[in-house]
Amino acid sequence: MTERQEIEHAIKTLEAQRTTLGDEVVDVSLAVLRQRLMAVEALDAFGPALKGERKQVTVMFADISGFIAMTETLDPADGRSTINACMDRASSRLK
Repeated sequence: MTERQEIEHAIKTLEAQRTTLGDEVVDVSLAVLRQRLMAVEALDAFGPALKGERKQVTVMFADISGFIAMTETLDPADGRSTINACMDRASSRLK
């Protein structure tokens, strides 16, 4: 039985026990179960993207001497263009 089916079964069981347990107890319990059901449905809707997926990646770290001092004198757009050009050149050598 899936978690969704277990929650749906618990909801039906609680509803059937309303006269014995009372409205307040059932309503509080149902609120918690319905929240959990919504979370399970959200996980189902997004599939493996939220459940986790393993991928192999390559990460490159670069320490560019004098970069901070240089960017302090540049317009932010020019600093970004400079670092992007450096990264493009470095990554083209990896291919």
